[in-house]
Amino acid sequence: MKPIILYGHLRPIIQIKFNKDSDLVFTGSSDKFIIMWAAETGERIGTFEHGAAISSMVITSDSKILISGDKLGCVYFWSILNGKLLKKISFETDQYINSISSMDLSYADKKILIVYSNRTEK
Repeated sequence: MKPIILYGHLRPIIQIKFNKDSDLVFTGSSDKFIIMWAAETGERIGTFEHGAAISSMVITSDSKILISGDKLGCVYFWSILNGKLLKKISFETDQYINSISSMDLSYADKKILIVYSNRTEK
């Protein structure tokens, strides 16, 4: 096994994910970026930008969609094939600051579970 060093983030990496085929690696950071890398070579393939620090991400089993969440509680759906943002979901509330703490997909990607961490504003 040969180690590959990935350079690209300006802040700490929060999460790393392989796609199902293990040919792509995704790194999510507190610098508000997810970087997609070729697992074999470490080549940077693409970048996905959030409005806040990345907190969680999942990849569909067909490696077509990256779903990511951030510290502001926004969920992003990205096309892995072309890097385009497909949909952004945000929940605004006056009482809570929502941060996504975890996400997962069910078998065959039929459902998504998103866990929010709430704390009251002061």
